[in-house]
Amino acid sequence: MRNRTRLSRSRMAASIALATVAFSLGVPLAAAPPARADYAPQANDVVGVGSGLLQPLLDFGDDGDPEGDTGYNTAGNLYKVVGIDATADANGRAAYLNNSTTASPLPLDPTVVLRGGTYPVERPATGAAGIAALLADTSPADPLINFAMTTSPPTATQIAQATSNGWGGLQTVGLGEEELEMVADQAATNAPPGLSAQQLVQIYQCQDTQWTQVGGTSANTIIPAIPPPGSETRSTFLNDLQAANGGTPITLGACVITVAENDPTGVTGNADPADVIEPFDTSLLNLWNGTSGDTDVGSDPDTGYFHDPTAAYPDGASLSAGVVQLDGAPSDDTPDYVDIRSLYVVYRSTDQDSTTPWQPGGTLNWAQTLFCDPGGPTPFFASAAGQILIAEAGIAPAYFCGAAPTTCTPLNIMGPGQDKGVVKVNPMSKGIETWQATCGTPPYIWNPNPGVGNPVCMSGGVVVGGVIPASAWTQTGTNQNLNLSMVNNGPATENLTCTLVVKDNSGNNSLSRQITVVVVGTK
Repeated sequence: MRNRTRLSRSRMAASIALATVAFSLGVPLAAAPPARADYAPQANDVVGVGSGLLQPLLDFGDDGDPEGDTGYNTAGNLYKVVGIDATADANGRAAYLNNSTTASPLPLDPTVVLRGGTYPVERPATGAAGIAALLADTSPADPLINFAMTTSPPTATQIAQATSNGWGGLQTVGLGEEELEMVADQAATNAPPGLSAQQLVQIYQCQDTQWTQVGGTSANTIIPAIPPPGSETRSTFLNDLQAANGGTPITLGACVITVAENDPTGVTGNADPADVIEPFDTSLLNLWNGTSGDTDVGSDPDTGYFHDPTAAYPDGASLSAGVVQLDGAPSDDTPDYVDIRSLYVVYRSTDQDSTTPWQPGGTLNWAQTLFCDPGGPTPFFASAAGQILIAEAGIAPAYFCGAAPTTCTPLNIMGPGQDKGVVKVNPMSKGIETWQATCGTPPYIWNPNPGVGNPVCMSGGVVVGGVIPASAWTQTGTNQNLNLSMVNNGPATENLTCTLVVKDNSGNNSLSRQITVVVVGTK
């Protein structure tokens, strides 16, 4: 698997900015000062809007990183790529109106000039807002917005709207992966090493209120924190808890506090930091800590990215997050909570197919130059230089080019109780087993729950799948068959050799089997 310092974990079945302005330093909220204008893109520049999770990725990819890795624009190209930040602050903090308080923040709706010579408009701050803005920009011959940044691929309805707009649909390109998981105070915490989604359901409904109820040793009261309504992290987290609750939405209890999104001071600034937990996006925590998203691609930066905004230039010191991930084994013997999300750019299919060169003297359009050119030169964000910048943004590079697959090819693998020459496996209780597959390096799709939900894009290496549902097992005579699904997101049909390992709840019994399958490409 990718050598990420933190990003490798058992998975559950998109989204975010960093912290908010005054929360991030634990000072009283104040009105946001007038922000300097963003660079106003000119004609033929390529503009993207959307999710704050891709904000550092596009910032680095466009203009380079503090380690000296150069971005696309630093090569001296006449026309630029501009990823509009989701927040009005380079530290990723949200802005607030006058009379805001920590208990009652009044968010400011920041604006941005998408093109020179145009009026300011509301700044799209989520993936959903980015795609909506793209679809609303119905002048493809002279658009303000060229692509959207999102943690979710476009829906069938959105693709149909793009088709109705005369764009031939939407092109989806995957750039990387990141994780949402729980964090706690680094200096001292009463939280156990890990918490499962099922335990979090009980905690956030205030049904389990003491650490001793979820594997901790302290009788202190748990303080569960959550980002404010409207934030992508909150939406993703609550959707995950709903899934863990059998599809029933949870009701947040009175013990839950609201903190700024991806703000470590939501934990460290609390009067009782040892008892606070908070969902936090790992790619942003990597930026706080100066950790690469993939050390095989880009080495750990020399220092954390975020610096003290209260110090005048050049004296701002690197800030420390002061929180750690809860990535250990939960006490209920189920996988620790983690949501692995793919990070996408989405744009008009007509832009992918355009025959109009982008840069003077070039032959490729902007989409081929930057993102996707099957059979042609390597696009910038898929190149070695682009992959380094993605990793330095704290994200695990996971590039694929093409429409997201929606179907899977079943793989029938002989199941428990069979001697495969590797290890004898005792019968396992359906619904509690975990699976892990080690495959090749191209992006593949694995779906641990055939027929339920959409396949999830992973990028080869070790793919940890989490709990196997009872529906994945079928009986053939005296044998149990395990049905997993896979789609090759590459350009052609190929043979793929994988090693599958199935483990029971205790982890003591496991089945390992090498399989060779023919996987049909989706391009």
